[in-house]
Amino acid sequence: MMKPEQSRQIVIARNVPQLVNLLLDSKEHVKYEECVKYGIYMLANYNRPPCSSESVLRNMADFVERFQLEQLDELGETIKMLGQVVVDDKHCPEDLKYSVLEFMLSVNFKAFRTARMHLKETMERRSSLLESLALAYKQRELAKKSLSNGPTSVRRPLDLEIEVSSIGNSSLSDSLNLSLDLSLNCKSVESVDSPTEQQQQVLPEGEGAGRQVTPEEQEAIKRFSHALFQLRQEQLNHDKDSDASFGLNKPHPFGSFAMSFAHYLRRQQQYAGEEGQGPGQEERFLLRELLTMFFQPDDCRHFQLVDHLITLRPNVACHNLLQQFLRPLQQMQLLQLFIECHDENHLETLTSLTAAFRRLLKPVVESLTHFEQRVASGKEQAALRALLHATKQSFQRLQLLWQLAVGSNVLQPQVATVPHLRSHRIVCQLLQLTTDRSALGGSAAALLLHVLQVHCQFLDSWWQLGEFQDCLDEFLAKRLEAKGRSEYVMREVDKLENCSLYQILKQHIKSAGHSLAVLYDSQRLSDFVGIHHALLKKPLHYTLVKCVLHQLQTYQVESVRKVSAAPDIFKQLKSTEDEQMRSLYYAYYKESLPDFKQPLICGIDELLKQCQSCASYTPFQEIICRCLERVLEPRVLLVNAFVLHLLRVQLQLDKVLAQLRSVYLLHNFRLFEQQFEFALVQLQLGLVAVASEQLQGILNSHNPRQGHQFRVSLASADLGQLSLHYSCDPALICIISESHLKVYNAAFRRLLQVHLAMRKLQQLPELACSPVAVASLINLKTDLELALEQHMKTEQLQQAAAQCDDELQRCLNLPQLQQLHNTYVQQMSDILQAVINMDSNLQELLMLATVLAKHWLRLQQVLAESTKCGKLEEFEAQYAQQSKSYLLSINRPSESMQCLLAWPTAEDQGDK
Repeated sequence: MMKPEQSRQIVIARNVPQLVNLLLDSKEHVKYEECVKYGIYMLANYNRPPCSSESVLRNMADFVERFQLEQLDELGETIKMLGQVVVDDKHCPEDLKYSVLEFMLSVNFKAFRTARMHLKETMERRSSLLESLALAYKQRELAKKSLSNGPTSVRRPLDLEIEVSSIGNSSLSDSLNLSLDLSLNCKSVESVDSPTEQQQQVLPEGEGAGRQVTPEEQEAIKRFSHALFQLRQEQLNHDKDSDASFGLNKPHPFGSFAMSFAHYLRRQQQYAGEEGQGPGQEERFLLRELLTMFFQPDDCRHFQLVDHLITLRPNVACHNLLQQFLRPLQQMQLLQLFIECHDENHLETLTSLTAAFRRLLKPVVESLTHFEQRVASGKEQAALRALLHATKQSFQRLQLLWQLAVGSNVLQPQVATVPHLRSHRIVCQLLQLTTDRSALGGSAAALLLHVLQVHCQFLDSWWQLGEFQDCLDEFLAKRLEAKGRSEYVMREVDKLENCSLYQILKQHIKSAGHSLAVLYDSQRLSDFVGIHHALLKKPLHYTLVKCVLHQLQTYQVESVRKVSAAPDIFKQLKSTEDEQMRSLYYAYYKESLPDFKQPLICGIDELLKQCQSCASYTPFQEIICRCLERVLEPRVLLVNAFVLHLLRVQLQLDKVLAQLRSVYLLHNFRLFEQQFEFALVQLQLGLVAVASEQLQGILNSHNPRQGHQFRVSLASADLGQLSLHYSCDPALICIISESHLKVYNAAFRRLLQVHLAMRKLQQLPELACSPVAVASLINLKTDLELALEQHMKTEQLQQAAAQCDDELQRCLNLPQLQQLHNTYVQQMSDILQAVINMDSNLQELLMLATVLAKHWLRLQQVLAESTKCGKLEEFEAQYAQQSKSYLLSINRPSESMQCLLAWPTAEDQGDK
């Protein structure tokens, strides 16, 4: 009978080459023989020396982490679960389990390339394997239930149906939940100074001890963490759906360093575990584990993640010193997650906010790295109390940053989809926090000044380009365009968020918006910026910060000095000889450098120092608002004065308005009355093109320099469709609008008809007969001329024009100019429409004038013919009788028409 050892060797010799072949994809690989020999050696000598379970599990964690870095999270979690299945197998010796896992991990260098090249096939094999494993486990559980009083496993049994569905989900947080369950290989480590008890919420009193955690604070932490993890989950799901890169560790300055530094600490912890136990090793192990949790939280011996939030394990929940680190750990974790969630956000306000938080976290990171470096070099005792003492200031800063993050209120779901409301809420909340009379008020003021850089950049773009350069609609104001004209308006906000900063910006946009719109539409904004380069090229944010800091000097009660709990990261780099740490420190130093394009006083570090050195009663809110008004006011005055000078002096607005009145109100009709009459005759004959050409010639002759600005539009022979199009300088459109030109054209058509009718009556020849005989006809002509002259309203129009010209020079801004011209146009319209039923009354007068002119000319012809005929003995009496009859026929309608002119007018009724 073959011995068990021989059977085992045969199995190893048969299966190891096949396993290596599958892992390397080919027997031709250069390292194939080496891996086979190594595998056989490791399995044959699995119990000499015994393999460390902690070392293997740590390698497994590194292996899974590598999959996460390669963006193959699901495969990493599957391998982690399968490894746990091996560990949970009670039929296999413990040492053999870990030897198999260690061998699998030792040849993992090609796994990632193979998985990426054959990702589809790998995922299919993974799904098939998990389904088979779930079925096998089901059958195994059914067999267990059939046994009575069977021994129960110490480990938590795996519900593979739940695990498979969890891994199959595209959500990364579900995979992390799985990792929480599968990485529980922690022994019941006794507390350093107290037995296991139920976790308490009250922190012990004493040196460095925390205060009591109120239920409201605990609820705020849970609510904040829930909102952050939910937001992160949505971001990761969106990234996966869009085939974008995803992962919890994005390549931003702190995230990549935190991951690398945590990996370094874990390796150091692994080496320390392999060296064995010794005096103080347990607390050194706990210290490194604690430092690791600050940079990359994960399940470990003393800590666990419950709903993604760091908590103490039940067996160490009453550890007094660890309890004092729990709050800073949670705050550090959530602040890192806060930065990660909003670092990818394209909103400029959120980007500025997270950049400030990342910069303010730098001293905390430096204090932790400095302490670890001192412990590694033997200069500091590896004790929790030493860490608590070294990070006292850092934890105070953490608490302050935590309050600012919660107070900024950026996670409100009802405004998450509205960019300008989200951005505005951050500013309003920070402005409200500045009223706090503790250190929070000064910190909020510094953060607000830093975030206002975004709003100032929008305003700088507006002043220099005429546009806010706001592609995400984040700013509170926007540019609208209607009929080729620009208009700047404010976006709507809630009444509760109508803070003082909103009112300041609203007033600023209203005061300068009209003038900037004129310059933008007329393409003269570059001229304005070039002339006043000294003011407009200076960043508004720099001017604001300089003004605020100048005002704060009165309230500073202590000198501004830099207080740091640890040396700068660059100094730490120079003090260490560890090449790996030097490279990590240098990368973090380079990536965390401040923006050198920004003035030093505008940096968040300088702002925080200046604001925190002020007295607790400093009115930050009033100072910031007043300084913002103060730095915006010169720009408003400047642009309004520039536009007034442009319109009144360069474009000569008074002459332009006088020209409009001269053309549309026919001031020089006498000079071109023959041409107008000829054009009207051509129009009556249906020659529209000839009439239009004649009228255009009149306009060109009337205004030899500006004649091209007027263009005749005549669609048909109907005089009511006649209009004059006026094209002026784009800057004048704000004064002379389309609605104004409609009123001008209506006045032009009305006055043209009146002038032509008056000319027709005035050109009637004298009749060759006794005036007594045609007295009624002459009286009718005189009355018609008076009635038509009343419709011209010449004197009233001249008075209105004189008043407009007089007030034009007294206007102080563009809105006053616009209002002045609006008033004049309305006044002109009212003057011309002062007669009741003016249109119908005027048409009757024009008709009477036409009838009178025809009768008059016919009578003249009859009288002329009677004179030419001479004395005819036979016909003389009869012809005289016919002439008398015709005169009587002319006088009767003349008297009737004269009665029509006797009807009361609107002015008569007004007098009555």
